[in-house]
Amino acid sequence: MTACRQVQVIEPIATKAVIRVELSPALAGWSERLGACGARLETSALNVETLPISQLSLDASDLILRLGKKTGDEPYLGSPGSVSVQFLQHPGNPLQQLSLQELTTILSGETTHWDDVGAEGMDSAGEGLPIQLVSLGADDDLTAWLRTAFLRGSELGVKTMVAGSAESLRKIVADTPGSFCLLPSQEFPGAGKALAVVDANGNEITLAIPVLAITAGQPEQDLRQLLLCLQESEID
Repeated sequence: MTACRQVQVIEPIATKAVIRVELSPALAGWSERLGACGARLETSALNVETLPISQLSLDASDLILRLGKKTGDEPYLGSPGSVSVQFLQHPGNPLQQLSLQELTTILSGETTHWDDVGAEGMDSAGEGLPIQLVSLGADDDLTAWLRTAFLRGSELGVKTMVAGSAESLRKIVADTPGSFCLLPSQEFPGAGKALAVVDANGNEITLAIPVLAITAGQPEQDLRQLLLCLQESEID
């Protein structure tokens, strides 16, 4: 008598769908948050890529996350949160704050030296230093926000140095007298010197930029759950 042969049936492993996410440079700090929310999805996995804002495209992604104001050209738009930002300045700058008007004239290029806004004797010769903005370039959403928030979309007139990365940006400001930059608050160096912005009454203004979540249509299933998770983590 022949023994009955047992046949083991192996169920195929379910392949997860891929949600393609593109991040703007200023939201690189959201990668950890995205990873935590992606781990909660049952049937999808995330593929996250950080790109300059001019390269963000729904042709190659399911979700775009960037900072700024809506343009009206977005197919479907939500906002899962906001990012607080601060100005970092060279430690030798004696200024503690700028008014909105002073900041606007600096960004427009009308004000070119720090002693024009009260910071006298900043360099070794006792003369005012030229103002220099350090940024990640025109293709960065923080730079774009400065134009829209303070210059009504006009180009920046301030003398600008372009850094190759957020790390080098912070180093340039620390090493270059007269320089300053805009950073997400979570990337602000512990030993950095902040430059506050105040209103007409001298009250500090909290600077925050909306996070825009752009999709080709109304988010459904795991994409919707991902956006809900990002919004909940922002509240937490």
